Amino acid sequence: MQKARGIYKSYFFIEHDPILDQIDRLIELASIDAGRMLRMKHIAEKSGVGAATLYNWRSRKTKRPQNAAVQAVVRALGGEIVMMRNGIAIKAPRQPKAPAPRRKGKPALRLVA
Repeated sequence: MQKARGIYKSYFFIEHDPILDQIDRLIELASIDAGRMLRMKHIAEKSGVGAATLYNWRSRKTKRPQNAAVQAVVRALGGEIVMMRNGIAIKAPRQPKAPAPRRKGKPALRLVA
């Protein structure tokens, strides 16, 4: 990482904002959870962000996405943006736990008051 001149540290990236890579990964995870590939049109409807904006993010025509649009898409996909010391990360939604399998045989003992 380059050292910024002056008082403020800067956020350097060469090609595009790294948050776009994290959004791509979140879309992949949400597609796996849904059992089908999510279309940009459906994500746009769910988040309120334009479909053209999402296509521009995926094709990397947009270099610096606006924070409000990023927040809307991440929340629509069930993720959460977490501020970290070394940058920003997207926390993927947690998978629901499967119920514990029932044992065959004797029923569990219950205490009766």
